[in-house]
Amino acid sequence: MSGTEIVVESKRKINAVNAGTRQLPNEILAKIFKYACPAIDFDKRIVCRGTSDCLVDYWFDDDQPTTDREFRAYGSGPPKKPARFSPTYLGAVSSRWRHIAWSTPQLWTSKVVKFDKKTDAARQLDILRLYCTNVGTMPLEIELDLRPLKRKEILQAVSELLFTHLCQKLHLLRIRGAPNAWTPLFSNVAFPYLQELSIGWEWSYGPLPFSFGIPGAILQQPPIIPLSIRILHLHHVRASVCANILLLSPWIEELYCYSCKDDAEEDEEEVWLKARHTNLNLKKFGWHFLPNSDWNEAILAYLVLPNLESFMLSGLHTISSDEEALEFLYEFLMSHSSSLKTLELSGLIDRIQVWRDSDRIIHAMSCLPRVETLRITSCSEDFIRSFIPFLEENVDFGPARLTREAKPEGIILPRLREVVFKHVLRPCDDYSLYYIAGEFATMLEERKKFSNMTYMRWEWSGHGIYWDDDDAVASFKRLADQGVKVEVVENGKVLDLFRIANLHTAASDGSDEDDDDDIPEVDSFEIED
Repeated sequence: MSGTEIVVESKRKINAVNAGTRQLPNEILAKIFKYACPAIDFDKRIVCRGTSDCLVDYWFDDDQPTTDREFRAYGSGPPKKPARFSPTYLGAVSSRWRHIAWSTPQLWTSKVVKFDKKTDAARQLDILRLYCTNVGTMPLEIELDLRPLKRKEILQAVSELLFTHLCQKLHLLRIRGAPNAWTPLFSNVAFPYLQELSIGWEWSYGPLPFSFGIPGAILQQPPIIPLSIRILHLHHVRASVCANILLLSPWIEELYCYSCKDDAEEDEEEVWLKARHTNLNLKKFGWHFLPNSDWNEAILAYLVLPNLESFMLSGLHTISSDEEALEFLYEFLMSHSSSLKTLELSGLIDRIQVWRDSDRIIHAMSCLPRVETLRITSCSEDFIRSFIPFLEENVDFGPARLTREAKPEGIILPRLREVVFKHVLRPCDDYSLYYIAGEFATMLEERKKFSNMTYMRWEWSGHGIYWDDDDAVASFKRLADQGVKVEVVENGKVLDLFRIANLHTAASDGSDEDDDDDIPEVDSFEIED
């Protein structure tokens, strides 16, 4: 269609929409708007792992090229964005819609802004100001990606808006690529309501100095963390900074430190290695292993977290079987076995032999009586293939299996209910998925292991897999018969496995000619445009 025809067609559609809503009261129309423009759930963002095992968040525009290096590694472009309306679109329909939308603060509580060469930076700033105005007294959650932004005048305008107006309303703030010039601003500006802060510069855009991406206030000794913050995620932060936060910010309940750098003075390490340190409030903790660093001992062997419920350990691919770090990990798991409910191991790649060679770690995993959720993140297909036999072989411990400890009672992770494989490197074939499902089904049916299991989840980005396999249908059905729900999340979308299985069964019987292109996908993640 020509440009004129497009305009005419757009006006026709707008008039049709207005005709259908003109009789609705403003209150009803506001409820419809809130349903059409839900707030972003930042806990359900599409997440991938960088090459250095640091967390990388992705959000996608419709016109984004498929050349992001992380997705090239998986052999696929980024997933398509599901439909989600911005409240700014509502104002273009009519003056009434604009008045209602601009007077409904629930529509303006969350926003993701990415500055790049294709976007108008000035317009993005105007939209941010609009959100700041229209949100009223509601909590505001903002995510800024400044990594491609190089123009100093735009960065200055963003900083003025952030540190003058947004800071008084923010409850959640995520920044990618905070410039070094913002250091004094973070030190001097108060964020009275900020509860979650995530800041850093990911390695997926190339190696950068460690001074980038971390606010100067956090780099200070001691670090200055607002009293309101309960969740703190730091990328490319020094190990000494993490240690000082643990000591000097006891009000934090969730702390994750990714891609830590070991550049502390020796006396800082000595302070930690002389005594045990206790943090009563921390419930979720993530630590990145540093190869051949004393900080592994300092954090894992001398840190006491009596209320710790979730522990995430990344960088395991950097550990060799003869390193002392495994001993420190054992001590940490044993000392927190009474409180841990969730265990996430990241960066395993194909390091299963490390675990096979470590009796103490095997023993520790068998002595976690309360762990209900196990997450294996950033692993390869080879690791997954060997993971289930690892659990099977070490369930019944013989005296020769343990050289340092007495024979443990019970099985590995006796209360395990959920298993999640996240960000699996692109499978070479579909066998691994069916193999894992089938092996768990066998353990449930024949060996009566993991009898509490109710949920298994897979997440990966990459090529689609083929569902026309009898083994897949049989594995999923066996797990379902044992009361286990299986989910596969492919490129950010949850696939309806059992609908797929039913379609395949019908096709095998000759009663349905549907092909794979007609398979529905459900429960898409909400991604801000």
